[in-house]
Amino acid sequence: MKQGSAKGLSPIINSISESAHYQQVVQWSNENVEVLENKLANIRHLLTLEVNDTRFNEAINDFHFIIDKIPLMVTFIEPTYIVRARPNYKGEVFEFEHQISYNSTNTDVIQAGRFNRPKEGLFYGGLRVDNPETDYVLACSLESCKELIHPDNPPSIQDMTVGRWTVGERFPVVNFCFNETHLSGNKVLQTATNGYLKEMSNYFNSRATAFVKDLMFFVSDLSCTAQPENGYYILNALFYAILYYYENTYGVLPAGVIYPSAMSESRGLNIVMIPPAVDYYLKLDKVVMYRFFLVKGDKQYVSYPCSDLVDVIDNKFYITNYVQNGHSQRLNYF
Repeated sequence: MKQGSAKGLSPIINSISESAHYQQVVQWSNENVEVLENKLANIRHLLTLEVNDTRFNEAINDFHFIIDKIPLMVTFIEPTYIVRARPNYKGEVFEFEHQISYNSTNTDVIQAGRFNRPKEGLFYGGLRVDNPETDYVLACSLESCKELIHPDNPPSIQDMTVGRWTVGERFPVVNFCFNETHLSGNKVLQTATNGYLKEMSNYFNSRATAFVKDLMFFVSDLSCTAQPENGYYILNALFYAILYYYENTYGVLPAGVIYPSAMSESRGLNIVMIPPAVDYYLKLDKVVMYRFFLVKGDKQYVSYPCSDLVDVIDNKFYITNYVQNGHSQRLNYF
């Protein structure tokens, strides 16, 4: 991804009204929607099968075929900030930016995640949502520390280092958040998704429009499933297909994908970004440690800061007033 290569894109990267390619394939999609339905049906079938390279490539090819016929919804992340968390184990305390960013130094230990393949470092974070019921620090922490959602033996206490990353300028991401629970508390995104679906209905017939909705809700639901069986490799295939398609068709890469948080009953909004986009668009400016406590008799966590909020200078920070037991009196920094 070259510097600035993701600039200048319309709010919907493949808006039919602005894309000669999609204007040409609208008629094909309307007349051959059954082909698209069969592709998606096969992807759903792959969810039920054991993962192997052949099936992974089959999912990539099916998604690529669909994306070439149906424009995805791409919106912009405006200047704001994103939070990202990394768990602290055995009393470790971080001090360098690379320790709490995407893994670029020890990729051999990276396991397949929601959108990343094994050994592939991506940046997972939480976006601020104007909804008092949304704790986006909690949402991004639960996404980063799978132990917190262990069904049988979650830790009673877990420390997390949370970084605040400022967004210097707007950048494009593919939106797969069509979850009504989330959208009910995010009116800006709700308006944007309604606009996207309205545009699709202006060009596609009723059956093709129904397919677009089915596709978007399928991916949205799969994205916000806590631990989807085989779901990770299907979402991996989708993410790979998106990046491959845009780079080879338009010569640009979306910075990433936004999706409803699986770990906050879909109220949170998460983002996954490719490393070049992180390096270009984001800057780490604040860091704090949080301590998560498992509520007795429940599987829910509450969190409190357990250190000062500190500045980042030259990619380095020094945690101060780290409380090793209990928590500080302040309830929230972000």
